[in-house]
Order: sequence, then C-alpha cells, then structure tokens
Amino acid sequence: MAEHLLKSEDETPKEEVPEEKSPEEKLEENIKAAEPSSADERVELIREIMSKETFIDPLNPEEITKAYAQYDKNPQKMTDVLLASFQAYCRKSVRETALLRIKNEVAMLPFEEAEQLKRQAVQELSQRIQGDTDMERLLAMLLFKNHFWNWLRYGLKDIFADQRRQPGHQINNYLNIRFHKLKERKHFHTVADLVAHDLTEIVNHFKSDVMKKKVRIFG
Repeated sequence: MAEHLLKSEDETPKEEVPEEKSPEEKLEENIKAAEPSSADERVELIREIMSKETFIDPLNPEEITKAYAQYDKNPQKMTDVLLASFQAYCRKSVRETALLRIKNEVAMLPFEEAEQLKRQAVQELSQRIQGDTDMERLLAMLLFKNHFWNWLRYGLKDIFADQRRQPGHQINNYLNIRFHKLKERKHFHTVADLVAHDLTEIVNHFKSDVMKKKVRIFG
C-alpha cells in the first residue's frame, strides 16, 4: 500500500512555472496591445531608428577618468556618467533619423530655412518618442543591446589603454593607488589584472542598472 502511494505521488505531474518575461518582451506586448495601426507605426519607427546606427563615440574620456577617480568611494558615479553618455547616444540616433527624413528638402533650402527645418524635424520626432513611454523604453533597450553595448565594452578598454600609455596621466596614479590597495585581497599580479577586473565590474553593473531601471531616452 505504501509503495502504491509513493508511486502515485511520483507520477503526479508537476505544475510548470512560466518563465519570467524580459523587459523587452513586456514592452513589446504593451505596444502590440494598442490599436493595430498605432502598433504598426510604433514598430516601424523603432526599426527605422535602429537601422540608422550613429557612429559617434559616445564616451567622454575626461568624464570617465573623473568618475574612476571616485570609484573606490562612489562607484555609482561611473554608472551615472555612462548613463548620461548612453542617453546622449540615443538622442543622437533619434536626431540622425529625423535629419535623414528631410535631407532632400534641406538640400533645396537657404541655410537659415534649412536649419529651422532641421530643428523642427528633430523636435517633432523627439516629442513623438518622449510622449510614448513604452516605445521610448523599448527603443532604449534595443539601442543598448544592439549598438551601445559594443561601444561600452570596447570603448572603455580603449580609453584606459590610451590614457595608460600617456606618461604622467592621472589615470596611472589612480590605478597604482587602487592596485596596491587591492592586490593581496584580489590576488592581482599586475595593474592590467586590476583594469580587467574593474572594467568587467563596471560594464556588468551598468548593464544590470539599465535593464532594471527601464531607462528612458529623454528622462
């Protein structure tokens, strides 16, 4: 009898726990739940902006250095600097899209009229995105994952490598102080070990922060 009861318990089908949806999936569902024509328009706008990658390095080496100087006491400062760079990158992507839409008209106008049309086009597209929270957040996430992520990983490495090669650059002073402070605890053998550790930590923390907070482009 006991064996029968154990067998019945084992054969009881377990209830499957649905997987947690990603922020992007939730935002996409919100967009699709809107009026069909509105949803299509929003999706097309996102695709349009995503296809116009902005090849302007968004990272400011001077701001990165200043933030790293405070990394021991205030690591959030680096995240704040990277967030500002990311939002600026997104706004540049929106701006480039708006300008590409009117490039033929602009080419036919006098300078002052052309500049006025450019400002108007950028303002209208920015307001269109800013007025739609779900679309703005989804666009920000997609720009981060598909474009900015590579700028972040490789850009930070390039900034540190370039500054370390400059004799007397203040970044070397920050690194040396931090290296001697952490080398035993973290088992660092060289400053390069510290740089690799800190950059990995900075990038992962920033990525987590972006995904958790559902960053807005114009927020």
